[in-house]
Amino acid sequence: MQFCTAHFSAGLPTDDADGSKRREQAAKLQEIVHSYTRPGCRTVYGGDLNSVPPGSASTDVPEDVMTSAYAADEECDEGLSAARPRDRRWP
Repeated sequence: MQFCTAHFSAGLPTDDADGSKRREQAAKLQEIVHSYTRPGCRTVYGGDLNSVPPGSASTDVPEDVMTSAYAADEECDEGLSAARPRDRRWP
């Protein structure tokens, strides 16, 4: 298992209001992480990503910042509740 953490742009009007920088930051983070990922190794992302999971019940935006990470990796509690929307609740 490998762990990585990051702090993405805040999303304020003067700091990435449209989410484009956070999308770039997420892509770069995944590029770096996957360059170190060994076969069969699971990646755990953490930190302050200033975004919500794709498909979240939250009305916060943007929700597409980590879309490719969700496609490549798995949310920590998805195995227990795969049918439930990603709403940041514990199982």
